[in-house]
Amino acid sequence: MRAVAGWLSCLLALSEAAWCGERATGQTIAVPPAAIEGRITVIMTVNRTRGTYPVRNLTVYLFKLEESRPLQELQRKCRGALAQPRLVAISAYNTCRKCLAEAVELVPRLSSAATTRTNHEGFYRFDNVSPARRYQVVGVKVEEEEHIVIVGLTPKLRPGQRVTLDLSENEPWTDAIPGRD
Repeated sequence: MRAVAGWLSCLLALSEAAWCGERATGQTIAVPPAAIEGRITVIMTVNRTRGTYPVRNLTVYLFKLEESRPLQELQRKCRGALAQPRLVAISAYNTCRKCLAEAVELVPRLSSAATTRTNHEGFYRFDNVSPARRYQVVGVKVEEEEHIVIVGLTPKLRPGQRVTLDLSENEPWTDAIPGRD
């Protein structure tokens, strides 16, 4: 029985080393990075014509989920206010407006995995992203005294995977919370 337990222990150690990207000999196996790309747009009416337009020159932040917890708490606080049946609508609105303003101030101060800017067509891209985790993609801006937060959530990335995550300024910023998908 001890021989079987010893053999299983050795097998477990070898499989754990392989899972962590290391060979049993101590050499590291190169894990191909992932990539996240997409387009950020807004739907609006211009000259009585409704259309989809790119959000240009927007700073976009890439956060590991554990690094964006303060943002997730603001999202949950706003969702909670909206879900209260006895809460007066203006009170829920004021709570969410305050959370949006806090988010616009908070996001640039959080520790991000990467940042980029959207181009003239609204496209963004993050290369060399560490796989085996989920990320939040966040864009924030203030336009004509209106606070705007655009948030998307990736699936757990696989090595070498390229994820397309298109986002819209028109989508509720509170929808991209882990556990809601």
